[in-house]
Amino acid sequence: MNATSAAEVEDKAGSAITGKATYWFHDKEQATRPFPLEFQDSKFPVTPAYDFISISAAVDNSDGMFRYGARKLTEDQANELRMSWQIRYPCIPQANSKGNMRELPNQRANATGKMQNRLLAWDALGQLEATALIPPAWQKRFRSDPYGNVVSIDAKGVSVCAFELDHIFPWSRGGLSVPANFMAVYYGANRHVKRDKIANGLTDSEMGAMQCGLSVERFLHVLSRRDAVARTKVKQFDQLLETLLLTPYAQPWRLAGMLDDDNVLRFLNDSHQASLVDLTG
Repeated sequence: MNATSAAEVEDKAGSAITGKATYWFHDKEQATRPFPLEFQDSKFPVTPAYDFISISAAVDNSDGMFRYGARKLTEDQANELRMSWQIRYPCIPQANSKGNMRELPNQRANATGKMQNRLLAWDALGQLEATALIPPAWQKRFRSDPYGNVVSIDAKGVSVCAFELDHIFPWSRGGLSVPANFMAVYYGANRHVKRDKIANGLTDSEMGAMQCGLSVERFLHVLSRRDAVARTKVKQFDQLLETLLLTPYAQPWRLAGMLDDDNVLRFLNDSHQASLVDLTG
């Protein structure tokens, strides 16, 4: 069954939900859990820790099988597993306006905006292989999110390197706003691609679409350009980077398909200059 029919099944399930519906967190064993027990990392049986693995095709896909952890799945089995999650963990009607039956919207906003939680999620990015590709001197301010987007702890608003605290298990499906269920994700990927999807069920194409911001490869190319400028121009170059990567201005959130090695700075600078014209009339 394809992804569209899976979504249709969830829509039908959601439309049948009443105020007396039973959700996964109504189960006594899971009542205080930030996410369903089946997504608990078995390496940490006591402390809540999300097992962030996804269903994906094998690297060579020579056997036509998909992988979910140690499990091998046919394409049909992979789709059935995704659909089973959609049905077992439906979106709660009007969650964004009325709450997810566990937290109110303002509680979610307070938790995702809390600096302590942001710093914990930022620290976790330091363990990623993609972050290790960034020169150590730059990792204090720039790291990769789990999908390969370069983000910064110093980014403001909806800037090129801005990140948000994503609920790994969606808030609209009953996930709690706690560090164990948070992950730092580029704001464009979080808002426009992942949204209320269950991370473990993202398809390979959806995983690819999550890398929609400034990639690590493009960021490294920018740094190589910095290394090539005259010493007297380094400070000026760094000020330009600060403006283009860390401050908000009108630029598309989907940058991945618009940038190549030769036009990263030019494209961003043109976008910035255009936004200044808009602001000044």
